[in-house]
Amino acid sequence: MTSSAVRLAEEFAEAGDFEAAACFFRQAIALEPGCAPHYEALAQCLLEMGEPEAAAAEAAEACELAPDWTAPLLTLGRASLNAGRFADAVLSLRAVLDAVAPQDSDASAEVMSGPAVHDAATSASQGWAPLLDAVEVEELRQDLSRAEQLLLQACCGTRSGRHTSACVHAFGPQVSRRGVRR
Repeated sequence: MTSSAVRLAEEFAEAGDFEAAACFFRQAIALEPGCAPHYEALAQCLLEMGEPEAAAAEAAEACELAPDWTAPLLTLGRASLNAGRFADAVLSLRAVLDAVAPQDSDASAEVMSGPAVHDAATSASQGWAPLLDAVEVEELRQDLSRAEQLLLQACCGTRSGRHTSACVHAFGPQVSRRGVRR
């Protein structure tokens, strides 16, 4: 039953009908509530539907269920960025980039290869994530840079020069009055 719900969800998502896909991913979650890939796929649909807060909640659930799987962490970072939660976005996106950095050679990286969502149980248990090619790694870096700049504008650019706790938490000792030191 779960596999047919996931198959239908994937078909609707591929056709661009993210509302129908989300409905079927919710069905899959109801049948298999501990399956992180279902939550991550639902989060992707919600992002496509312009619901970043809901997407972040589903991605966070996937992260909780499969803490070593980076795909939902990437989705959480992007959903947080779209929702204006810049500190959360910085933390999530930096964690994903840190996960790919040791393997990052010639501007391409492989987080961990694995099957698509349709083999959800295996994906979650093995900690697999989709491949990140050179273009995706660069997009990740751009998203992280954008999140850092927006966070600095939102919470670190105070006239007094003091940084908010969210800013200090996200940047740690790297934060300065002029921005993020790298």
